[in-house]
Amino acid sequence: DSDIALISSLLLIFSPSFIYLFSVSTKFSAASMFILLGLYLYLKGKDYNKYLSYACFIAVSFFSIEAFFVLFLIGLFFAYKKKIEWQFYIASVSLSLGILYIQFGNLLFNFSLFFERYIPFDFFSSIGVLFSDLGGRYGFGLFLFLLSLIGIYSIGRDKYKYILWFIFYFILLIASVYFPFLILFVNFILVILASYVVIYFIDMEWKSTTFRSVTILVIICGLLFSNLSFLNNITEIEPSPNYIGAVNFLNDSAFKNVIFSEYNRGVYINLAGNKNVADSNFLGVLNVAERLSDSNLLLHTNKMSEARKIINKYNIKRIWMDKEMKSRLYINDESELLFLLKYATNDFYKEYENDEVEIWGVYSRQ
Repeated sequence: DSDIALISSLLLIFSPSFIYLFSVSTKFSAASMFILLGLYLYLKGKDYNKYLSYACFIAVSFFSIEAFFVLFLIGLFFAYKKKIEWQFYIASVSLSLGILYIQFGNLLFNFSLFFERYIPFDFFSSIGVLFSDLGGRYGFGLFLFLLSLIGIYSIGRDKYKYILWFIFYFILLIASVYFPFLILFVNFILVILASYVVIYFIDMEWKSTTFRSVTILVIICGLLFSNLSFLNNITEIEPSPNYIGAVNFLNDSAFKNVIFSEYNRGVYINLAGNKNVADSNFLGVLNVAERLSDSNLLLHTNKMSEARKIINKYNIKRIWMDKEMKSRLYINDESELLFLLKYATNDFYKEYENDEVEIWGVYSRQ
């Protein structure tokens, strides 16, 4: 349906999740591009295009374990439906697993570590990640989501099929709370469902043209509100100028050291040419679980003996602490590691500070 294709494409291009996907540098950008290109080539129908599409699907393995698993499940469904040949599916999956193992090593099969990176402890407090209007970094537009719910009903209202659609849809939403990267992929389904509603309102016979115009205007304004709200929030996504200032300070330092912070701050430490204890890439590190465990212990200890043991183990010379970490990890400014940084003056000293980031030096006892 060319109308559905046009409307869903427009909704996709202007949806917060899609804007984030291709305006912020992430591993999912290239992975999504190869998935889309592979689907396009496969739909062309000719044999050589299908081989090129399989090559695109395999290329996803160079970028993301998560995107591979999404593609693996989609491929399994289409192979079961006999839309693709089983031999090509099995060969592609086998080759992709080999590439993933070369790229990511033991992390591919370390499921406890993989799930630890995503699953939150409080489900209800994490629901906000689903919607950009409620603070989600790359969540769905709230108005677009509401349209998709109406779209499910309009598509499956015959014989109550919409009940099964709703069940499946909410399973995807619950999974997206635990694994936020799924939002980027579920968004493709969401815009298609929403497009059915838009087409329905445009094509239906209205008794009042004024009411029709007002309804369509409300839809447009609702979609624009989500997009403008997201575009306003995206300017606050890290790294802020204060983060860059802290990175520049570390980069300008004469000596490069091991700098400790929460693992998701490791990229800033690497950017400044320093080593970290752990970062979010987990590439080339054999003892990832041990490093993450030690990092968590140091972040939450209030005993100097425990802190010094880990500091000496990794030869830590500086500690990166920022405002966002404090608000998320600690009850107050004198909790756990923050208590030690403030009062253990024989062990720590503040070396750099701006409105968001603090760099603490570590006195050596060796």
